[in-house]
Amino acid sequence: MYEESYTAAVQAGDSALAGNALAFLAYQKTDGDRHAGIEIAQTACRYLSWLAESYLSAGEVEQATSVTSRAMELSTGVASVRPRRRIARTLRRLRAHRELPVVAELLDQAEA
Repeated sequence: MYEESYTAAVQAGDSALAGNALAFLAYQKTDGDRHAGIEIAQTACRYLSWLAESYLSAGEVEQATSVTSRAMELSTGVASVRPRRRIARTLRRLRAHRELPVVAELLDQAEA
């Protein structure tokens, strides 16, 4: 199922959805190993934060917001502070775009 999602997302040019599909595919490969799942979540957060930064640099604020939101979801329950630091850096850059409802909503969630 996630292979099809990944292929469809790539064909549609939806990198956030493609990233989600890859994360789920990777998690399925852990065979329920919690430690491996956490490592995958940390790695996915790192890559998603880089992607969000790239979107911001390209002026794609809504895409950056979507990807940052997914990174925040994945970082929940991960003990490492590194993913949260990277996400915090992106959130700081997004503050300049708080007038956009989607950005305001994400920033409110992050501050809650």
